Amino acid sequence: MASGLTRYQERTLSALYETIVARMRNMELVTEHIDVEMTQFLYTPGPSFSQVENLMHNHFTVSDDRMIEALTLQQSTAQDEPLPAATLWEEDEYTPAIAETWAEQLTAHPNSPLFVRYVGMCAAPITPFDRMRDDGLYRQHGVYHHFVRALAQIDEETLDAGRAYFFVNRILPPGTENQLIDDTERIIISFFQLGKLLNQQAGGYYVSYQPNPRYIGLCRELNIRYFQLREQGRIWAENDPRLDGWLDNLRREMERRPFPQETLNVIRTQARPCEFGGHNLLMLVGKDITVEDFQGSRSFLSGNSRAGYLTADFLSRIEAYSRGDTTWRTTDFRSDIFPFIDLFPWPAPLDDHTAALNQLTAYLQSVRPVVLATFSHMVASYANANFYHGYGISKVDFLDSVGEPSMHTYAPREWLEDDSQQETPRGYSSIVIPHIDPGRDKYGPYQVELKVVIDLTWMATLTIASIAMSVIDEVMERNHDDICEEVLRRFRELRGTRDHPVCRLWMTLEAAKNDLHTFWVQERERQCHNTTIARVDTELRRRNARNQMLAGGIALGRPNSPARASQVNYLWKLKLPDLFLHIQPTEEEAWRGWASNLAEGTFYFASSLNRAARLIRGRHSLYNVLQQFRPEDATDDSWMYNEEQRQAALEAKGRQLRGGLAPDFFSPENQRRRALARPVTIEYTPVIENREIHMQQGDRFVIHWLDGEGLINIRLRIPALTLPNISDTWRVRFLPDGIGIYGDHYGRVRPRGDGDRQAVFSLQYLHTHARSADLISMWREERSRIEGVSATRPLISLPGRRPLSRHDNPTQARQSGNWWPVDQSDALWLLERYLSQNYPENGYFIIASAEIMEKVRRSPRNRDHNSDDFVAGFNTFLLQYPDHPYSPLWQEWMSDLRSYNAGTLVNIQFLRHDFEKKAVKIRVPAGMRQYQQVTIGRPFQGP
Repeated sequence: MASGLTRYQERTLSALYETIVARMRNMELVTEHIDVEMTQFLYTPGPSFSQVENLMHNHFTVSDDRMIEALTLQQSTAQDEPLPAATLWEEDEYTPAIAETWAEQLTAHPNSPLFVRYVGMCAAPITPFDRMRDDGLYRQHGVYHHFVRALAQIDEETLDAGRAYFFVNRILPPGTENQLIDDTERIIISFFQLGKLLNQQAGGYYVSYQPNPRYIGLCRELNIRYFQLREQGRIWAENDPRLDGWLDNLRREMERRPFPQETLNVIRTQARPCEFGGHNLLMLVGKDITVEDFQGSRSFLSGNSRAGYLTADFLSRIEAYSRGDTTWRTTDFRSDIFPFIDLFPWPAPLDDHTAALNQLTAYLQSVRPVVLATFSHMVASYANANFYHGYGISKVDFLDSVGEPSMHTYAPREWLEDDSQQETPRGYSSIVIPHIDPGRDKYGPYQVELKVVIDLTWMATLTIASIAMSVIDEVMERNHDDICEEVLRRFRELRGTRDHPVCRLWMTLEAAKNDLHTFWVQERERQCHNTTIARVDTELRRRNARNQMLAGGIALGRPNSPARASQVNYLWKLKLPDLFLHIQPTEEEAWRGWASNLAEGTFYFASSLNRAARLIRGRHSLYNVLQQFRPEDATDDSWMYNEEQRQAALEAKGRQLRGGLAPDFFSPENQRRRALARPVTIEYTPVIENREIHMQQGDRFVIHWLDGEGLINIRLRIPALTLPNISDTWRVRFLPDGIGIYGDHYGRVRPRGDGDRQAVFSLQYLHTHARSADLISMWREERSRIEGVSATRPLISLPGRRPLSRHDNPTQARQSGNWWPVDQSDALWLLERYLSQNYPENGYFIIASAEIMEKVRRSPRNRDHNSDDFVAGFNTFLLQYPDHPYSPLWQEWMSDLRSYNAGTLVNIQFLRHDFEKKAVKIRVPAGMRQYQQVTIGRPFQGP
């Protein structure tokens, strides 16, 4: 105990310590190393000590002044200099909140102020005030962020009353261990009580979890053998030739993506499998590389990222329990027997699934592990679909699948198209055990239930791996798939043995998943329901629907023809869930019969969905037609399944449909006349050159392309003031410098701004379009056909980096250095140049649509009556750079502020100091709208 304290003060300090530790244990945090000395910074001897107790039990009734005195706090402001390495800060707002505890307090004391608080941590060069502001603006997963946003909309005065304070007695010096930093934050949160703060997490960057003693005992009973692999296993060499094919695949990706050699070395090293008895036992498969690991060229289990640290901590603890120890150090964890690979080993958008799957399956086919631990729903879904598509597990069913082993293949895709091979190739199977993504721990409220499920899932995975070691010991002569099948057989036998530790483990895991599901349901119910529905682009919804239809395929060839049989065989092996809506995947004969007899050109998914709807209704597929001609003696609908009665009803329906028509209505001559009078049907074609296009809304059209793999629809919009306002037949032409538009009478439509360019849609435009891959592929095919050679003409100027999106954090983007220096081919170059020309040091302007600007200009009393119009100015500026790769993209952003206003503001904030914005509401004929007032300072010069 600290010296100089009276017995009363010592007892009080002990009581404070015991309360904090008890609260931490209730959250199943590790507390063995927490002592009284670590909590003493919360105590200041003096008459204000009684306020410490009030803060500890009911802090939202204690004012700032008393809190500052009791805890020795100091206010942080925007003018503060950065503090040393780490400091804890506390922020409060004077406003009612939606939390039940606050509501109860307001009900009991309606005339008393309520103090809402949030605890955070920062390190130089960030000040406490900066962290308070940034968390409110950018930490979108936190309650504090939504709380501040709500205040900004309904009560700016209350928001302005917010203050940030830091603990003078707890400014930690540079070099302080991460453990002490984390423990300090957890102590402060436990002091105020997690349920009475805006915080959702218990505090600290690194994991702190102390499992229930019952789980510890169960872990020891399982006799997990896997960690003996450190002595009994053999790790592959880094230059093992069996990994060459996979590494060649990665190197090809390096040519397309910014991929440091150091990161490739780390990826290769952490993926080296550990062999036991000639078999690779366990492989960990993550979703995508963390930003921390990519930038630092660190392995996943090095603990550089929070997700990696959590995984290493759980494995370290289970290893300690398995050898009878009660303590462990995560920093001493050896990851050599836990090989790891990501589905996406590059920090790119998760859209290029083909490249990701190619590199992952190339690795798995070389290594062939017995057990696969898959992190996240996405990876588990691919694994359950044999790595052929991403629809193996629905999100609704994912939690049920966690910890449940099942056998799946990663055989080469060639066998899908091999009609002579019906059975899955042997030797390419693994036991897949889905895990919840460890990165989920840092999002949302603190979840003990989540950590319990992650913990038990790892115990289950290591148990399966230990069973595999025993099987290999006994039956080493068996092939790979036989071993996987034997492991599953023994596991199921043990799981079915009552009171066996394996049986009790899976029962415990099932109960834990039920608890986690209940927690998630309750959290969703607690969320605010009066949310704003975002406008969804109709074209986007249509495109997604079309893609889903196309994914299932179109029936090719006549029913039961050889071409159809080959396609049906392929789809049966692929096992797309969308094609099994009406027939179970176990009913092969029935499914093949349905698919083989569909009319040519029918979408399989549409047919399956339609038949499933009929099954739900429990009616015959022709019920609506047949019911009008029910036999007099029929008492139910069973007659519809009688062939003679059904045929009689159909003939009666035919006579009804022909009633009132001329006798020769269906004669060949009349049929031909009606066919010629029908409007032209748009057809998909592999050749687009010189095809007629139909303008929609004056300047938009759709290209319907059959690319050999499916049907593709690409919408294009001709730039304003380009297409002449005349009636003509317009055709699309593929020119050396892009895509041009020609009229049968008018001739070539000239592009705006550059008389030398022939194409209306330049190659730069094609590369920046949302459907750039399809457009470039189409252009190359058409040019190859026209020129008779491969069209590989390089771009005049290749597109550089795209602008930041609305979801990017400008501060983090600047600090990362990935966006500096701004190159002339980058999207930011145009915006930076416009701002430097018009606002070299600072400036003020408004961002508004043309409709709103007209209203502002006609309102002399509006303070922005004569303010700069950013949209009009930037659009005029862009006319000077018609060939810049990103000029069309910025023009699109300016024309659709409702979708891209937030992204524009993020990019401006990235480029300028002292960025401020304010939304202003204004009434226009269409109703209430808003525009942005923007103030900027001097330019940033780099990270």
